[in-house]
Amino acid sequence: MVDSDSPSSSGQLSAFLVGHSIIAKPLSPLHNNVVSALLTVVYVKCVMELGALIRIKYGNPELSRKFIHLCACSAVIWWPLFDTSHWGWRLNITVPLCMSIRLIYKGAVLKDPEDEDVRTMSRTSSPSELLFGPLQMTLIMVYVGLTKFMTHTGLIIMASFVGDAAAA
Repeated sequence: MVDSDSPSSSGQLSAFLVGHSIIAKPLSPLHNNVVSALLTVVYVKCVMELGALIRIKYGNPELSRKFIHLCACSAVIWWPLFDTSHWGWRLNITVPLCMSIRLIYKGAVLKDPEDEDVRTMSRTSSPSELLFGPLQMTLIMVYVGLTKFMTHTGLIIMASFVGDAAAA
């Protein structure tokens, strides 16, 4: 929830695109928020692929887990792109919500120890491990994205994941 004491954002993505002559006129708030959400999806897809590459190249799943943790907690870098004047700012939870559903599916339904996500995000290659720390983290990110969006409290909560990543 965007509090009255939090800074209002009018969609810095649209301003950036217009300012660099990439588009001629500003995006509507809804389009700005949809494009911002899609950029976060691309970011997370790249992070997951790099995490898998790190695991394969160095043969160390712990290093891969730490990398993914650190990148996940820095997802707040995308928050200023969203336009808070429109309900679409709630699309900031697209990635953590989809990841929560994916973790539940892979950890509780699919249960494949050879799955790439299981091998990249678990310590023991146990699919059920996705239902603990990784799921808890994504659910907290959903909560923060809906109730603490663009607030100092939200930033502090997300920053606490850095310590969690270092300890992971």
